[in-house]
Amino acid sequence: MIFAQKALFIVMAMLMMINSSISITTICVITLIAIILTYLDYYFNKIEYKYAYIMIGLILIWFNPYFIYLVPLFVFDTWSKNKYASLLGFLAYTTILINIDAAGYVKITLFLLSITSLIISIFVNKAYKDKNKILNLEDSYFELESKTITQKKQLLESQDNEVYYATLNERARISREIHDNVGHILSSSIIQLGAIKKINDDARSFFSFRTARLVTS
Repeated sequence: MIFAQKALFIVMAMLMMINSSISITTICVITLIAIILTYLDYYFNKIEYKYAYIMIGLILIWFNPYFIYLVPLFVFDTWSKNKYASLLGFLAYTTILINIDAAGYVKITLFLLSITSLIISIFVNKAYKDKNKILNLEDSYFELESKTITQKKQLLESQDNEVYYATLNERARISREIHDNVGHILSSSIIQLGAIKKINDDARSFFSFRTARLVTS
């Protein structure tokens, strides 16, 4: 979208230069420089480059007044998050536009185009800020969703582990109870069997003794 607007200002500058009977070679050179500058502006897009961009534009106009046709493009490119750099660029370009030796209709046209480019640039930057906010919100949402999914997965795994260990503990408890109860029952049974055997042995001894006495008598 920004490249389309930049291209529009470059085409308008070319048409105005053609209408002013400027040589094709000069038009091509100015257009090439405009394309290079606007590409560098998009590539670097830093406040330090914005100030350098303003100085480069002013120097170009100083050495070659035909660069005055690129003022709307320069104004569009110098608008940034830093309002001071943006206003400085607009004031510098409009000041040199007013004082330069050119036809009145050219100055008025370029001045109106500069104001238009300034307004468009403000809205474009606002739209990009809003877009970046939306993208940041989407990133935050996806990051939060990812964290939520991870925490949910960890919670489920933790619950599964708790259930698993609880099952193991319950099995161990049941095994201990069975072992203790069975062991107690077996021990009691052995003791009882021993007692019964002893009683049985005593009873046999008693009857054997009684029988022997009766036989003797």
